[in-house]
Amino acid sequence: SSRLHVRALSPGDLSVAQRKHLVASARRQMPAWHHEVIAQTELPYLQPIYSVRPERIAGQRICLIGDAACLASPHTGSGGTKAIEDAFALARALADTGDPVQALRRYDAERTAAGNALVDLGRTLGREQVTEAPNWSEFDQSTFESWAQGSALGQTYMYRCGSTSASAR
Repeated sequence: SSRLHVRALSPGDLSVAQRKHLVASARRQMPAWHHEVIAQTELPYLQPIYSVRPERIAGQRICLIGDAACLASPHTGSGGTKAIEDAFALARALADTGDPVQALRRYDAERTAAGNALVDLGRTLGREQVTEAPNWSEFDQSTFESWAQGSALGQTYMYRCGSTSASAR
């Protein structure tokens, strides 16, 4: 099996040929309402997406919080929220136990599982929206709403709160 290795390209770093390829790919693969955004972006950039699913995020007297604790793909839209949830969980554990070592064990058990579930969701969303995506160019808003409600996206808080469809609320 071959792997594609991609490096990040900052705004302004795409060559003319790369930009033309990006716009042409978007026109072929995305609905007009989306590919026009890409075509009109003055300084597009490319960024590889990683996900990290750790075995532990705390030990003895140190812990990781937010993206440092586990790295979910941006498909989850959860970066800031996860960091806040981690901080509250750590504060609760410290307040409830009074013992930093015990609090970190509790935090580790609670937030490692939550973070890894988020990573798994991100991987599922990535498959549904990118690597095994439907033919987006055939989608209008109604088709997208129907697809989203039956996908992992339809189960996310971000989608349910932002949906324009009354049946998705």
